[in-house]
Amino acid sequence: MRADRAARLLIALLLCVAFGAGAAEPYRLDGLTLLQPEATLRERVAGGAPAMQAYIEAINAAATRIVADGDTQRPSAGFIVLAVRPGGRSKGWLDFWPLLPSQTEARLQPALEKVTPFETRGLVVFAINSSLWGAPPTNEKAPRPNEWTRVTREHGRDITVETIVEALWPDRSPNR
Repeated sequence: MRADRAARLLIALLLCVAFGAGAAEPYRLDGLTLLQPEATLRERVAGGAPAMQAYIEAINAAATRIVADGDTQRPSAGFIVLAVRPGGRSKGWLDFWPLLPSQTEARLQPALEKVTPFETRGLVVFAINSSLWGAPPTNEKAPRPNEWTRVTREHGRDITVETIVEALWPDRSPNR
């Protein structure tokens, strides 16, 4: 009788763990990291906080869709780094640990860049702290995508975020 009760308890616990693990969200926003002074963002984001919020919500929807449709459910946490320029142009970088599966990264980055950004009066750069498949939030204070690290090594540690973005994504607009 006692063994039967223990077996039922063990089965119930295993079911809870199995269903709990399967219930992890594919994508979760954990916070926002401003990579420029708040005053700069206020000055440059046309439409202010509501416009930026709408863009972040659209980014989150795109990320959720791509991650949920992926082949693996490996927990990972980190940053989606976004740069937005006037004229509705955007560029994204990913900084997750453990690294995202290559097929997920190959689908996620271009999908994020297809999301129509808010209008700006100059370059705007920020990061969305994110967790995939139930990973605990990253404890990193700032993103360090691999491409950014390479540019920082080449130019020195005192390089600004805007200089990093310009090195990786030069502004080729005709107004420049």
